[in-house]
This record gives sequence, structure tokens and C-alpha cells, in this order.
Amino acid sequence: MHIYLYGSGNRCRILLELIRLSDIKIAGIVDSNPSRHGNRIYGYEVLPVDQLKKCADEYVCVTFFGDKDYEPVWEDLTRIYKVAKNRIMSCHDLIRVLYQRIITIPMTTTDISIRKKVVFAKAWDFGVGGVETWIDETGALLLRQSKDVYLLAKKDRYIEKQELIDNVIDFCVDDSCDFKKNDVERTVTKLVENAPCVLVCSRADEVLLSAAMLHKVYSDSFRIIAVIHGACDGIIRDFYAYDDVIDRYICVSTAVQRALVALGVEKDRTEIITSPIADLSHGTRAYSLDINNPVKIGYAGRLEVFHKRSDLLIQLVKKLEFLKVNYCFEIVGDGSFSRSLKQFIEDNNLQEKVCYKGLIERKAIYDFWIDKDIAVNVSESEGRPISNIEAMICGVVPVVTATAGILDDVIDGDTGYTVDIGDMDSMARVIEYLANNRSCIKETGERAREYISKKTDVRSYEEQWSRILEVR
Repeated sequence: MHIYLYGSGNRCRILLELIRLSDIKIAGIVDSNPSRHGNRIYGYEVLPVDQLKKCADEYVCVTFFGDKDYEPVWEDLTRIYKVAKNRIMSCHDLIRVLYQRIITIPMTTTDISIRKKVVFAKAWDFGVGGVETWIDETGALLLRQSKDVYLLAKKDRYIEKQELIDNVIDFCVDDSCDFKKNDVERTVTKLVENAPCVLVCSRADEVLLSAAMLHKVYSDSFRIIAVIHGACDGIIRDFYAYDDVIDRYICVSTAVQRALVALGVEKDRTEIITSPIADLSHGTRAYSLDINNPVKIGYAGRLEVFHKRSDLLIQLVKKLEFLKVNYCFEIVGDGSFSRSLKQFIEDNNLQEKVCYKGLIERKAIYDFWIDKDIAVNVSESEGRPISNIEAMICGVVPVVTATAGILDDVIDGDTGYTVDIGDMDSMARVIEYLANNRSCIKETGERAREYISKKTDVRSYEEQWSRILEVR
């Protein structure tokens, strides 16, 4: 098998490391970025993507993690470069092919009459964000339902729900998604030790790969439920590479479900979930109705440029300053952009208007939101941000970029306001309008709270998960 790798980034390097352990041959590396042409990776020269026109009969693996809107490469490979659809592979398609050649699944005997434990995979070693929170809260909820629930996670990592502490299967992959042979072998061994089980996977990582390999050999012992938290085309294609072994897809938004169905997944194998959010605001809150007082803006989330576009928070503040909006802005969260954000606040003497509070405990998030008038989200890709739902349940007005996942909850002009992705001019203008029309904040906030409360019922969520775990 000869194959071209399309894209010369980190995933290309991961694949090259694995290919060295197999009998697959590299035909070449191509990239659509001219600045990378002529570079050498492991001895292979990076060529222009037009090279594919000369080799339409070769296999092509799209290595990069892209968004269809910005890189319509899948259609282009067939339309422009005449590569047959059955010769186009995703990164995870190739990873699976490689591991069929690299390791052998151990023969073992598991008693499939034993009740399957439910294992939520959280075996990565970084961050506490919306996905990690969802895993802990859903696991704890099912445990309270007398389900046999466990977390596959590092024991000394932060576990939000204390009732799960005794149900942690101690395991971690330090460099998650590098797919090193030793890590995959360790993961296979750990899953065999915990068979039979229902694995709930929220990432296309070593756990999902190992479960897929085991499922092919011991289909009765391993059931796989994939939870897709992001609507980005790259995330969805990563999971779709395991379609033949995934029993059920859990989608956090209708956008995720639509994308899966468009790829060929049967709709009845998918289910849309809305995480329950307890209303801890006790029915009381006050809005900043006096126009002489600053309108209170909040942001809660990871501070990353990739997908989250936290760099746009700086642009937003600059626009608000230019418009002379009477505002104060509190930001909570952590990430690689936090240092730049703090530096910007200091360099521009904005400490009295913009406050970066760092990471706060989960139990403090409602106290954070109940004090705010407006919640902003500037992401370019979202699955279904929990922070936005939490803000709405507290009666905060969402002013957000129109990412696919967020549109399930924010109806422009009704339960909040949406602007085009990256359009901080429009976002600042919306905030200016609300700052000058304070009654709109109260009216919209109350509609937002009423609307989202109906969608986040705990009992319905419990019943939905009971059905998901029973359906085969």
C-alpha cells in the first residue's frame, strides 16, 4: 500500500512514526501551504498539493484537523485532483489500518454473562473544561441510579464528584492522541482487565482506538458509545473513522447529528442530549437597570486561540472602549492565552473595567453568573457550550458568535443575540445597544432562562441515559 500524506503538521509526524513500524509505504507528503513546500520531514520533502494530479491512483490520507468551512479538502480531492473517494482516508482511518499491522490483540476469556460495567473514558492528562465536567456529572448521576459506573482516569487528577472517587480505574495516557505503541498496548491491557464493559468515549483517542480493536475480536464484551462534544468537521470525521464499531452516537447538538447523517450514519443510531443544569439561582437576581451603572459582562471558558478564539476577547474590549460603552467585564477560566490577556489588561490600564479571575471552582460558577447581565462567547467552533447554558439558566443574556452548536439554545433577538463568527464589531454594537436599553436585558434574560429551563430537566436526562444503555 502506497499513500500520500496531505498536511505536514503534528498529525503527519505521528503517522510517520507509526508507518515506520509497518509495511505501508509513503508515496510523498503534500501541503496546501506554500511556506511549507521544500521542508523535509523524516527525510520526505513536502510537495505542493498539485502533486496529487500526477498520482490519482494512490491513496491519500488527510492528516490535518480541519474545519470544512475553511478547508473543503474532501470534496476538492475528488473534484480537482481526481482521487477516488474510496482511496481517501482520514487520519484515524490510517491509524486503524496501521495498528492492525503493528499489534496483535491478546486472546482472552471474559465472562459475558457478567453485567457490563459502564466506563466513562477520561484518560487524558490535561485541563478541566466542559467535557470533563460533563463526564463527572453524568457519571455521578448514573451512579446514583444504581448503575455500575466507573471513570477511566488518573486517580490523583481533579474529580468533581466525590461519589465517583472510589470508582476510578487508575489509568492515564500522558501524551494523549499521540498514539504511541506502548500507550496503545497499555490501554488494550487495561480495557481487557475491565471487560465486559460499555465504554463511553468523549475523544477519538487511544481508548477509542483500543476499544475498536477489542470490539472486532470480542464484540460481545465491548460496547462503544461515542459522545461528540464538538461540531467541527475534523472532530466528527475522527469519530466517524470508528463507525463500524460504534454502537451509538450521542450528539450534543442538532448540528452534530446532521453532520453524522450527512456522512452516512443512520439517524436512529444517533441521539441528541441536553445536559441537565440545576437552577441554583433560587429565583432571585438583579439586573443593572440603572444606565449610570456599568453593564456587567461575563466570560467563562477555556482561554485558547484554537477554536475558542480567546484572542478575540481583546478585540472586543478595544471595540467597547472605542464605543465608550459603560461596562465591566469579568473573565474566568484558564489556558495558554491567559498570560497574553493579563498582559493586555495591565498594558492598557483596564484593571478597573476588565478583571481576569483565573480558574474558579465549579460550585462558584452560579455565583459568578447570577451577578452578570451579558454572557459572551467568541468561539469559532462549539459543540454545545455548557457555560452558555449555565449563564442562561441564571437569566444572563447570551451575546455569542453563531457557531452551529450554540444555535440550539440562542434564538437571535429572542433568547439572546448572535453575530457572525469573528465579527467583534457587531458583538460590541449589540452590547452597546443593551447598555443603552437596560430593560431589554431583563426581558431577554428572563426569556432565556425560561427557554433553557424546559430543556435541562434532570428526570428526562436520566430516562434518556437509561434507554441509551439498554439499546443494543
